[in-house]
Amino acid sequence: FDLVIFQDFAYRPYRMEGYLPNLREYVKNGGAFVMIGGTNSFGEGGYPSSPLAEVLPVDAVGVPPDERPFAPRLTADGLRHPITQLASSAEANQQIWASLPQLPGIHVTRAKEGAQVLLDHPHLTVGGANAPVLAVHEYGRGRAMALTTDASWYWSLVAAGQGGSPRAYERIWSNAIRWLVRDPELTPVRIEAL
Repeated sequence: FDLVIFQDFAYRPYRMEGYLPNLREYVKNGGAFVMIGGTNSFGEGGYPSSPLAEVLPVDAVGVPPDERPFAPRLTADGLRHPITQLASSAEANQQIWASLPQLPGIHVTRAKEGAQVLLDHPHLTVGGANAPVLAVHEYGRGRAMALTTDASWYWSLVAAGQGGSPRAYERIWSNAIRWLVRDPELTPVRIEAL
């Protein structure tokens, strides 16, 4: 596999505990992993006590999901990261993000040290920082991403229902997959004059 995605996945009923250390090693050795919110994700899914807790760029904080609608905010890291680049100019990119429909809630988590928070909650704070909505980090030689909502599809279906386009949603996921699997086109190049 190039990428493993858990969306609202309860590993316990399927007796998957024995496979989770292998998944951790897969990411550590260069694989990619994404956890997307849902009833069985993050803290509610029992992941804080699992081997995947190390892999994720966020930690669950032991509180129930916040179900109030909100519009995620593009962070300073998000302004520059390939995943959240939906337009070629910074101004157009911010306009697209500002035009997307609100999301109906998130899992409350805290970003780990060294993680990049690309989108955060504009009002909900955890330990003095805004709660992450989209966070990434490198784990060993691999990469991991946490999307703390299970409603990113609002950016497609609800946007289209409001007369908008699903292109932003498609671009977000295309960018995310390309970044996670280290698509060479997304690798920054550094040039030094001699």
